[in-house]
Amino acid sequence: MSKDIRLALAGDMGHIPLPLLYAMADEDVRFEAICDPNPSRTDLAVRTYGARWPFNDIEQMLREAEPDAVIVAAPNSQRAQLAKTCLRHRSAVLLLGAPGRNLTECRALARAARQANRQLMVGLPQRFSPAGSRAQRLLESGRLGPVAAVEVALTWPRSPDPDEGSDLSLPFDLVFDAADRLRRCAVEPERIWAVARPYGHIAAMVLATDGVVATLGLHHAGTPQAAGSRLEVRSEDGGLLVVEDDVNLICTAGSQLVARHQPRFGAGDDPRVEQGFAGMIAAFVTALRDRRGVPFGLPSATGSVALAAAIFKAARTSRPVNFQTR
Repeated sequence: MSKDIRLALAGDMGHIPLPLLYAMADEDVRFEAICDPNPSRTDLAVRTYGARWPFNDIEQMLREAEPDAVIVAAPNSQRAQLAKTCLRHRSAVLLLGAPGRNLTECRALARAARQANRQLMVGLPQRFSPAGSRAQRLLESGRLGPVAAVEVALTWPRSPDPDEGSDLSLPFDLVFDAADRLRRCAVEPERIWAVARPYGHIAAMVLATDGVVATLGLHHAGTPQAAGSRLEVRSEDGGLLVVEDDVNLICTAGSQLVARHQPRFGAGDDPRVEQGFAGMIAAFVTALRDRRGVPFGLPSATGSVALAAAIFKAARTSRPVNFQTR
């Protein structure tokens, strides 16, 4: 297939996972440009990953490189404005992270995408990992049985100023990520309790409309080696589904093993695939080529933004919060 899609990357190279860059370089597209305010980082990325042109100004990149689509990787405070700028120049957008910190910001971004008539996809690579995709199919198939409880544990390594001066106790993207994992288990929140602890820790409980109880342990502390994730779903009849670090899956029904997925990176399994970056980029590019809707657009992400905002509100006020998406 000809490289008919011109793809660019804009934002802050410090916010870009290496597997994403390698996935972009391998995808059948023209990696047209990289834009970062820091010239040294941009020049190094162009030499390393094969983009054609380095830029340090987003408007200049959009005018001169004319990309069909831009992957926006930036701090939360800059992300929506960069996305709107790309849409104004008629480029589709793949956002890495939450599309906003509240429903108002999400709706403004949705209006910009409609006015530009361009796709806007929210990038969460775990949605495209083999383990995550298999877990989703197992839940939708009903093989696990009626869900009784869900537990989400998520730890990110600490960064000095993750949301650029925000007064939030944790990065909004971390809580958004956890909220999305919960909602993918078909948990429809009704009421949220949360407590903020020192050293970047929020413990939350979510009561769903059908009585399912979900707990979340969210941490932003420690070294990169401490980072990790765990999703545990228990059914009413003893079934158990566990996904760890987005790549390892085990599902049982009583004593019966239903499914297992456990890559061995040392034996050559590709982190780009196992962590979902290759699938995310491929899904975005396919949507661009076919001129159809993206697999995870703003309507899907809005509920996760609302749940993350409710968790922060419950932690800040020390009061239960009723979930609302309006």
